[in-house]
Amino acid sequence: MKKVAISEFRAHMPKYLTQVKEGNTILLTSHGQEVAELKQPTNRKEAAQHQLAQIAKSAQIGDIVTPVIDDFSAAQ
Repeated sequence: MKKVAISEFRAHMPKYLTQVKEGNTILLTSHGQEVAELKQPTNRKEAAQHQLAQIAKSAQIGDIVTPVIDDFSAAQ
């Protein structure tokens, strides 16, 4: 993550926006204080698909039809 003063960012905005488009994150500062963070927006669909793929790796699907109790009767 690169720290850049707001005045420097204003003077060279196209250069820094190109860096953000390339995937870099830029932290904007004012008088040494962090005020903003510039980064590419998250693609929610891709993020959700990735998260589901991670869950699928550890998920176990068992028998959900057979009753747990052997003498189960719906009439009771």
